[in-house]
Amino acid sequence: GSPGGARVNGEGGGSEEAEAGDREAVLLRSDEMGARTGLMELLRKEGRLKESEDECRRGIALRPTDWSSWNLLGATLFEMGRYEEAIDSWRQVIRLAPDSGRARANIGAAFFRMGELAEAESAYRDAVENQRTGMAFTGLGTVLFYKRDMLGAEEAFEKAVGLRSRDPLVWGNLAAARSWL
Repeated sequence: GSPGGARVNGEGGGSEEAEAGDREAVLLRSDEMGARTGLMELLRKEGRLKESEDECRRGIALRPTDWSSWNLLGATLFEMGRYEEAIDSWRQVIRLAPDSGRARANIGAAFFRMGELAEAESAYRDAVENQRTGMAFTGLGTVLFYKRDMLGAEEAFEKAVGLRSRDPLVWGNLAAARSWL
C-alpha cells in the first residue's frame, strides 16, 4: 500500500449549537474574530465551503493582518480543490506568523495534491526545519515514498512515529516504507 499524509491540519470542531452561538456573536460584535473564526471553521467542517470562503474573506477584510482567517481560507480553498489559491493564503499566513510550521506543511500538502513532488518535498522540509511535528514528517515521508526514496521515507516516518506514537496512520506509513525496503 501507499502511505497517507497529504492532509490539511485544521482546528476545532462544531455542532449546530456552536454555529448558532458563533453566528449570534458575529451579529452582536462584528469585530469579534474568535466567534467569526469559529463560524468559518464550522462551515468548512460541515462542507459548506462557499459560505466558509465568504466568511473567511469577510474576516480578512475586517482584519487583514489576522493570520487565522488566512489559514482557514487556505483550508477551505484546499478542500475546494483550489490548491494554488490555498498556497497563496498559507504564504500570507507565513508572512503574518513566520513561525507557522502548520502553514508550511499545508503548502506541502497542496503541492502534493497538485502532483508537484519537488515543491511538496521542499515545503515539507521547510516545515520540518521550522517546527518538528508529526504532521510535517508524515507529509515529508509520503512525498519521499512517492519519489521512491524508501530510505528517506522510512527515516521521516520513524520521526513521525516518535512524535505521534498513538497515531495508527504513522505506524502504517512506517510499515509500508519498510515493506518496500
